[in-house]
Amino acid sequence: MIGVIFTSRNKDNKDVANFKQRKIAFLSNKSVEELMLKFDDFVNEGVANELSRFYITINERNNEKTIIDLQHYLLDHPDFFGY
Repeated sequence: MIGVIFTSRNKDNKDVANFKQRKIAFLSNKSVEELMLKFDDFVNEGVANELSRFYITINERNNEKTIIDLQHYLLDHPDFFGY
């Protein structure tokens, strides 16, 4: 599970007419490609020349599970590092 934030900030859009700060935050299991489609929709909802940002973070509440999943993945894929 990853944390996703789409945001358009006031400090990035000082000179954009009719700009209003926007932000959407959610958790997702989707691929980056699928999330990019959602981000494109977010950008298109804004005003012309608006700068938007897309952040992805690992959900820290599940850090132990992430480490265990990574260890299992590496054990199941010994050629991961190309050795």
